[in-house]
Amino acid sequence: MRDEVKKHIEDSLAKIRAIYEKAAERIETLPVDGKSKIPGTTLAAEVGKEFGIAGPTMYPTMLFLYKDYPGTVLKKGAHGGIYRVDPKAAVADEPAVIDVVELDNDSK
Repeated sequence: MRDEVKKHIEDSLAKIRAIYEKAAERIETLPVDGKSKIPGTTLAAEVGKEFGIAGPTMYPTMLFLYKDYPGTVLKKGAHGGIYRVDPKAAVADEPAVIDVVELDNDSK
């Protein structure tokens, strides 16, 4: 791979890192009570606004951060969102669920 391509990839990943760090900061502000939440689409819109990217455009990229985020449960539907939970508490009885795409599958 050409050096300029490698540099471009590294620069792009640095931008994604900044986006994920901003989103993680917001997730970390949620109380660890299993009741307070932020919808994934809302978080994508909030973070996207700071980077000049529309929420619906940002959301698919944010799914990689949301999936398996430590100490959270993802719920879909009208009452869905990202909930912070105490991993030692019984609140964490629901598995993380993403209703858009299974990120572990290889795209063909």
